[in-house]
Amino acid sequence: SKNFIAKQRSVFVNYGLNFYLFPNFNQAEDASYQLRSSQVRIQRIRALVESIKKVDDKPIYLLGFSRGSVDVGTFAKKYPELITGIILMSGVYKNKSNKARDFTMDKIIGTTMSVATLVVHHKRDACKVTKFAAAKNFYRNLRSSKKMMLTFSGGHGTGNACGPKHFHGFEKIEANVARSVARWIIENRSSQ
Repeated sequence: SKNFIAKQRSVFVNYGLNFYLFPNFNQAEDASYQLRSSQVRIQRIRALVESIKKVDDKPIYLLGFSRGSVDVGTFAKKYPELITGIILMSGVYKNKSNKARDFTMDKIIGTTMSVATLVVHHKRDACKVTKFAAAKNFYRNLRSSKKMMLTFSGGHGTGNACGPKHFHGFEKIEANVARSVARWIIENRSSQ
């Protein structure tokens, strides 16, 4: 996986958290914005969540990185009772293109969320659809009983501005970001 959070799964396990990866249906599947918010995709996530609940009684947090935030936000709005919280990492906060303007967090989540919400963002994210200012604005306007924003400033930006090898993907600080997210999950669930 190019998704850095999948590469950091051992960090979550070392914190005593179970880690489940939701893959695309197959390698040929185009994980477009439309697919990520589709009923088919949301039902696949629901099946995974319900399967996990049968074998694991720990709280469930869905983590969406970049476009994965569309999956997580859509699911959380439709089935908040099935999860404890969501984590939006380098989420889609603005997109004015015709094919994606309806898939921003403003449109998917709006200004209210009934589950704990963590927004994770790099201050130097250079991806045109995930600028730091837009993430801060989304967080500021979000009404949630439990919300937090983690911001990061270190690392490198060597690849594509919207890719995993850049500030968007927390290049060179991946483990630190994963540890911070794991600690938030632990603190959030112990305060329930």
